[in-house]
Amino acid sequence: LIRDEFNAIFKEADLILSPVAPSVAPKIGAVCDPLEMYKSDMYTIAVNLAGLPAISLPISKNSDGMPVGLQLIANAFDEQALFDGANSLERVVDYR
Repeated sequence: LIRDEFNAIFKEADLILSPVAPSVAPKIGAVCDPLEMYKSDMYTIAVNLAGLPAISLPISKNSDGMPVGLQLIANAFDEQALFDGANSLERVVDYR
């Protein structure tokens, strides 16, 4: 079922752009709630279950200097489209 949903999307699009996580990563050493840690994977779980290639890229920083990321997702066995898309995104995003 998950794979079918992605297949329907890839009939209309070459790549999917989505958040990596619902919030920025916690700082090293911060105490984390296990439920919050589990929820931080909510945007990557379906991609992994469907066996699709994906790449995450930092695109900005929040006010505390923590990175904010996006992920690109490609259709199965279309890693070249994923790499090309990531390269294009890196060229337009000035992450420093």
